[in-house]
Amino acid sequence: TVLLAAMPVLATVVRVLVRALVPAASRAQGLERGRRRGRRLTRRLLLLRQGVAAAATRLRPLRALGPLVQHQVWRRDLGQGVSNPEIQSKKGLFERAWAQHYKDIIEYKPNAALREVTADGTAKFDFEDFKPAVLNVIPQQRAGDIARTAGLVNVNARWCGVNWLTMESTAVPGVHVLGDATMSAPAMPKSGHMANQHAKVAAAAIINLLKGEAVNATPVVMNTCYSFVTAKDVVHVASVHQYDAADKTFKTVPGSGGLSAAANQIEGRYALSWAQNIWTDMLG
Repeated sequence: TVLLAAMPVLATVVRVLVRALVPAASRAQGLERGRRRGRRLTRRLLLLRQGVAAAATRLRPLRALGPLVQHQVWRRDLGQGVSNPEIQSKKGLFERAWAQHYKDIIEYKPNAALREVTADGTAKFDFEDFKPAVLNVIPQQRAGDIARTAGLVNVNARWCGVNWLTMESTAVPGVHVLGDATMSAPAMPKSGHMANQHAKVAAAAIINLLKGEAVNATPVVMNTCYSFVTAKDVVHVASVHQYDAADKTFKTVPGSGGLSAAANQIEGRYALSWAQNIWTDMLG
């Protein structure tokens, strides 16, 4: 069995396998080391938040200068794809946060497909050229080169198809693909939380397969995605996905979705707790 995923997600698979095979006393020592590691990661996240807050404070006086300090930020795909016409996730919440905190600092231009970046830093779009002070290009998303080299990319020349009951590749038997590299099930987000859930489905299936037993025929996975819109204010979206045997894929459970009513600091504390828990779950 071969696993293809980001290292923290692989760690989740290993943890589940260890729980099935390693004595409890040995696991306890590993858990304590994981908790210490998680506390260190939390301290680093807090320092990052403090840095964001300090940067925001320094930027506020610049608003009075208006166009002299205004930059343009473009959302686009680089390649054959077409850029999103608008924000795709938590749209209303992000637009509200943008209007409240950032509209005088950064200009947002949706639906602008970047076609080329020249040697002098000029960005060429369909209808105009623009030479920004800073250009952060996000190419069209796809599975990584390792997946292509291994012959796992078999959907739209970009993604890896999988058997959702085991996360095993539909292109190469014995290889399990987790996280963003997969061709997502309907309405399934590409997120760290979802990759963690993929890992648990794969680990449980691998254990059953090693024992010669049938895999779970009705797996359920869930997702929560927190977004800091300021140094302290957070919004979230959540969903639950049930395997559908007829269509052989995960589908969103009706009525399971959750969305913040507004950005708030309470969810900021929830987000930090979520981070602590998922780090411990993956790395402990």
